[in-house]
Amino acid sequence: MSAILDVNEQLHLLSSFLWLEMVWDNPFISWNPEECEGITKMSMAAKNLWLPDIFIVELTNVNKTPKDLTAYVSNEGRIRYKKPMKVDSICNLDIFYFPFDQQNCTLTFSSFLYTVEDMLLGMEKEVWEITDASQNILQTHGEWELLGINKATAKLSR
Repeated sequence: MSAILDVNEQLHLLSSFLWLEMVWDNPFISWNPEECEGITKMSMAAKNLWLPDIFIVELTNVNKTPKDLTAYVSNEGRIRYKKPMKVDSICNLDIFYFPFDQQNCTLTFSSFLYTVEDMLLGMEKEVWEITDASQNILQTHGEWELLGINKATAKLSR
């Protein structure tokens, strides 16, 4: 998370800015660097690739991600794609202890087409690394402080 843009206590909305970074493997896009002048990675227009259909369940606005983004592909077929997102999301706010309140806002990442049987969603970095990075760059206009980031993973049961 890069910025907390606004918190609307009456509507229970959190407006934030974040970078969604996705990494996946596509073995059909791979090459031998020895046959390609030592090239081990390249960039290409993301619109020319299959992209995971990840969305945020609590999102209340239309996703306005720029269309002309770049993805980076390694010779092993690993694809890395980052997209900026302005997220207006539902957040059940408890302001009983205002102005010393703490809020817990959930962002649930999911897929329209795939289930937990088909796709593994996770974090490439440790939670503490993401929290530290977010706390270092977070812009909040002095009103809010990011205390932490937690993760929960859906369990597949049979």
